[in-house]
Amino acid sequence: ASQTQTPFLSYYRQLPLDAYLCGDCPVGGECDGDVIERVRALPGYSRFKLTSLTFRECPFPEACLGGVNSTCLDGGYTGSRCAACSKGYAYDPIKGAHPPKCYDCASGAYSVMNLPIIILNFLWFFI
Repeated sequence: ASQTQTPFLSYYRQLPLDAYLCGDCPVGGECDGDVIERVRALPGYSRFKLTSLTFRECPFPEACLGGVNSTCLDGGYTGSRCAACSKGYAYDPIKGAHPPKCYDCASGAYSVMNLPIIILNFLWFFI
């Protein structure tokens, strides 16, 4: 099995806890027999609430690290399904990545593209 698939059938513990009932682990989740809040998202998946068993694939799977809190990759990704760019990062339409990838605004194409804008703003201020 790949890193984004559970290598075996797994289960979570259903409520009420004293009934000792188990439910099949949902697609995109990794269960170890614990309660719903402890079900982990597999890498490439995310969920909106800890009490939900609905896991959704991330548009940029490498950005979703999985885990109980559906952690996003440090350095550029945030939000539900890690589909938004963090502060200081932006989608780069020039590179044409699909799904879009977040790039650091202080490096690469953004710093080169922003230079003419900075110069024009500087000139406009003094003219």
